[in-house]
Amino acid sequence: MSGGEETPRRRRTSLAVLGVCALAMAAVWAFGGFNATPSGPKVLAAGATVDQGRFTVTFVSARIGMAKGQFGLGLKRSLIVRVKVTNNSKETTSLSTDLADGVAGEPKPGKYVAPDNVIGYANGSETTMVQPGLPVEAELTWPLAADVSPGKMTVALWQWDHSAGFTDPQFNWKVDKKYTRASAKVTLAVNPQ
Repeated sequence: MSGGEETPRRRRTSLAVLGVCALAMAAVWAFGGFNATPSGPKVLAAGATVDQGRFTVTFVSARIGMAKGQFGLGLKRSLIVRVKVTNNSKETTSLSTDLADGVAGEPKPGKYVAPDNVIGYANGSETTMVQPGLPVEAELTWPLAADVSPGKMTVALWQWDHSAGFTDPQFNWKVDKKYTRASAKVTLAVNPQ
């Protein structure tokens, strides 16, 4: 064979390869392109509403002020995050145990601190419970030392799962902070005292 006979064959092969590559790129573009989808938690700001499955939480504000400690103990200087909470389940739930299980303050990336107390308000009265479908206002509180005044507060939220247990066929609500990443993080500016 002479060199002149191989040149058209190489061109046809090169054109075929280019055609296949162009077709593959068109298919990738049609199905969303090469853009990476975020794999971490949603990062939100004040006013954001987060559906955790069991609860829907809307973040209103953050401030430094005096708040009751757990079990009604005396007032102490605290970081207070005000939220509106709706119970999406069919059972009455507790703010201080159930809601608090799915949220945590994040003073540093990856470090989570459970709220010291959760105080709810419904129709002007203090409450510890959330009825199904009836929103309440609540304050998540974290104690602050006298010399600490953060400019912002990040709250991490985990997704609740309604499923049967491994050995228990009854469906229950579960949140697992050990093995799953937070599903959302809300950062709020903190109003000083």
